[in-house]
Amino acid sequence: MAACELLVLALLWTLVLETPLGRQVDGFLLAAIVLGVVAINTGFVYAIASALERLRRAA
Repeated sequence: MAACELLVLALLWTLVLETPLGRQVDGFLLAAIVLGVVAINTGFVYAIASALERLRRAA
């Protein structure tokens, strides 16, 4: 899963930097936004995987 997350991060980073807004925004702020989005997404994936694992064990 880590390789997939890195691929998504690289894709998001590339897409954001290619927009006009990405060229105007400070690089550190942009990095914080992208990393925050990836962290939130990773949290959701972990929560869903944990819930599915609990359901599997309960069944």
